Amino acid sequence: MTVRRQHRARSSVEAKGDQIAARIRERRIALGLKQEDLANMIGVTYQQVHKYERSINRVTAALLCDIADKLGVPVNYFSDPPEDAQNSRVENQHERSSILLVKGFHRLSPGRQQVLTRLLRVLLDEGAEEDAPVEVALSGR
Repeated sequence: MTVRRQHRARSSVEAKGDQIAARIRERRIALGLKQEDLANMIGVTYQQVHKYERSINRVTAALLCDIADKLGVPVNYFSDPPEDAQNSRVENQHERSSILLVKGFHRLSPGRQQVLTRLLRVLLDEGAEEDAPVEVALSGR
């Protein structure tokens, strides 16, 4: 009887470890970070981050606090299940899109940055009609 209880407790601990590992990976990807980026942030190798994310090695409590801080989430983010998995996926996609926009913007020439900025201002103009032509913003008029 004691053996069965220990086995169940161990399975529960392993399941929680797997959940923490998956949430670390999910958050890293949502922020557009590579394993190497996270590794540099927390002072380990990218191979070690890979092992943490695959539940090969367990993350200590102190390291989990550091990871949470570096990834901008509370520690319980990793242990609490997402409230709504669909909303979590949508939120992650929005974060990835935002990161792509910021990184891409900085790679554009100054002239194209101005065009994109004007376009964004037109798209965000709450007083504008939804179907108003966008070409005006692009021509600079």
